[in-house]
Amino acid sequence: MLFGNSFPNGLQMQEMLGWIYTGGGLELWNEMYQGRGVKVLPPYGILGSENFCWSRKPINSLEDFKGLKFRTVGIWGKCLERLGARVVSLAGGEVYPALERGVIDACEFATPAIDRKLGFQEICKYLKVPGIHEPCAPLETLVNENAWKKLPDSLKLQVEIALKASCFWAMNRALKQDAEAMNFFLQYPGLHVSKLSPEMIEEIKKIGNEELDKYAKKNVFFAKVLTSQRNFRKLVEPYADLVRLPYPYAKQ
Repeated sequence: MLFGNSFPNGLQMQEMLGWIYTGGGLELWNEMYQGRGVKVLPPYGILGSENFCWSRKPINSLEDFKGLKFRTVGIWGKCLERLGARVVSLAGGEVYPALERGVIDACEFATPAIDRKLGFQEICKYLKVPGIHEPCAPLETLVNENAWKKLPDSLKLQVEIALKASCFWAMNRALKQDAEAMNFFLQYPGLHVSKLSPEMIEEIKKIGNEELDKYAKKNVFFAKVLTSQRNFRKLVEPYADLVRLPYPYAKQ
């Protein structure tokens, strides 16, 4: 969950890669698989923020989640249940027909670029952003530990450099493709695209942190990883806020 970044208010894309490469994330990732014959290498790619949800009904406040049949999984499902939603777990291939037939009222699935290909805009009137439940998703690279050890150091270095280059390409491709997809959604006839209010985001963050803390109390390693991520964010966020240019700058 923590390495996949699939929980409310997880690390942003640059934060996540920074934590993996320089903040001890990759070392912790390997620690998780210790004793299982698996070596974790740098992620081969990364996906950007998911859409928050597609829905057949408008969601303008947290009250609107009450009774909503919402397809999702994991800790985000626990958060939605606390908001009164009826969480439904469905395989990927079942989501579109379930929405189409009204078996579910809403779903989260993937990034704008992926969701566009699946055609959710054809059957849903409402799209909510941003995807606070999954701000990004690094793509895991696993190899056989014993086989890895047998490789010469020069080849290991080449593989790691290739993975980092692949991730860099994927990150930049996601930026362009997701932007193109969102522009498509904004112009799609009959589709209402809107943002979560700051009040909704703050309450979701609060609930998410409470659920994460519950997991941390039950699992020492989970707590160790969660603390590492939170400490990394405390380090980099103040600087990021200090140097971030205001959005209108991009329009000049």
